[in-house]
Formats: sequence, C-alpha cells, structure tokens
Amino acid sequence: MLLYYAHRQGWSFDVHSISPAVIEALRTRQHAAYFATTTWHQLADNQPEVAQYLTARAKEIPLEGAPSTVRLFDLRTAR
Repeated sequence: MLLYYAHRQGWSFDVHSISPAVIEALRTRQHAAYFATTTWHQLADNQPEVAQYLTARAKEIPLEGAPSTVRLFDLRTAR
C-alpha cells in the first residue's frame, strides 16, 4: 500500500505487481509519502529488488507491537 498522505488516499498492489519503478514514479509524480505492507516476508522473497529499494532508499518507521510481517517506510526521506 502506497499512501498519499495529504489526502489520505493510496494505491494498493499485490506482491507481484509492485516494483521499484512503480514506487519511484508514485513517489515523484503523485507524491506518495509512505509504503506500508502486511506481507513483508512474502514481498522480500518474491520481489527482493523491492525490499532492497525500500531498505536502501526509505526510512523505516518502527511499529512497536506489530507483527514482523508489518512494515512502514517513509518515502519522503528517499535519497
């Protein structure tokens, strides 16, 4: 899930249709601010380039008490 913070809108993708290019396009053209997933391990296994993109280019926001499959990244801090 990519979230468009200003209007609390977002885009939903399955694990096979998301890519670094899609994330980057939504971040730069549509001002997507956050990337959230409840299937992190599945995403990392099936789309390692997406997991690498997120961990290298976005700041992970700690979610205390959340299951290990839940991750939230701040795309506004992309380098």
